Amino acid sequence: LAARGWQERAGQARGLVVAHVCLLWLMAAGCALALQSDGKMFTHLVFSATDVYTRKEAVLGETGAVPPWSALQPLIVRAAVILGLTGAALAPATLVRGGGRPALPVVLTGMLALMPTVEAGVALVASRRAVTVMGAEVRRQMRPGDLLIHEGPIENSGALEFYSGRRPVLLDGRRSVLGIGATFPDASDTFWDAERFRREWLSGSRRLLLVTPRSPSQSVAASLPPESVRLLSSQNGRRLYDNTARRGASPPFRTSPQEPVAPAKPALESVHSCRGSVLRQAPASSATNPS
Repeated sequence: LAARGWQERAGQARGLVVAHVCLLWLMAAGCALALQSDGKMFTHLVFSATDVYTRKEAVLGETGAVPPWSALQPLIVRAAVILGLTGAALAPATLVRGGGRPALPVVLTGMLALMPTVEAGVALVASRRAVTVMGAEVRRQMRPGDLLIHEGPIENSGALEFYSGRRPVLLDGRRSVLGIGATFPDASDTFWDAERFRREWLSGSRRLLLVTPRSPSQSVAASLPPESVRLLSSQNGRRLYDNTARRGASPPFRTSPQEPVAPAKPALESVHSCRGSVLRQAPASSATNPS
C-alpha cells in the first residue's frame, strides 16, 4: 500500500517526502539520544510499546527478559546511521516538483538496508526468551516417575514440551490465551491450583520439577519451606526447581575446634647438695618463693 501511494502521488508527493524526511531524522535523533543514556528509558518505551509479552509481564509486576543494553547498542548505532543517511538522501527531493519519483527508490533502499538490523534485533530478543537450554536441562534432570510442572501460562514457554520431551502440568495457567482447555471436565490433572501444588510438593511421594518464568519473590516457590526447594538451573529469565532436599551441603558457618591450652613452660629450680650446685627442671607449680 505504501508503494502504491508513492506511485499514485508521484507528481504531487512533496508533502509525503517532507513527512518522511522529518520522521527519519526524528528517529535518528531519538537513537542518538538513547545512545547517550543508560538505555533504561529507551528499552522500557520500545518494548512496552511493541511487545505484548512485556506488557503482560508489567501487569504482573514482573520484568521481562530483555537483552542487555550492551547488546542493543550496536544495533541502535547502525539504525541511527541508516535512518540519518536515508533522510539526508531524501531531503533534496523536497525541493523538486514531482520529487516523488526519485524519492521512492531512496525510501526503498533505506528500508532494505534497515531490514538486517531489524532481523538481528528480533533474533537477539528471541534468544533471550528461548526455552531451548532450559528444555535440555529438564530432559537431563528428568527421571522415570518424575513430574514436570510449569508455573503460569504455557505460551510463556511454548516449546518446553518439545525440547524437554515431557508434557508439563500447568500451575496457575487458567488465565491464558490457551486457558480454554481448563474448562473441560478431564482438565483437573493438567491444570493445578496453588493448594494442590503445595500438597503434592510437600508430600514427598515423588520428585517434582518446577519451571517458572516468574521472579523468586513472585513465584509459588516463595511460599514453600526453603528446605524443600532446590534451585537446579536459571536460564533466560526462567528457573528450574525440584523438591529434593539438598543433602551433604556444608553449613554456612563451621565452628572450629577449641585449641588445647598449651602447658606451662618448665621452670629451673636451684638445688644445693653436698656435691655442688646442680640445676634440674621442675614443674612451675612446685617452685617455692625464696626466703
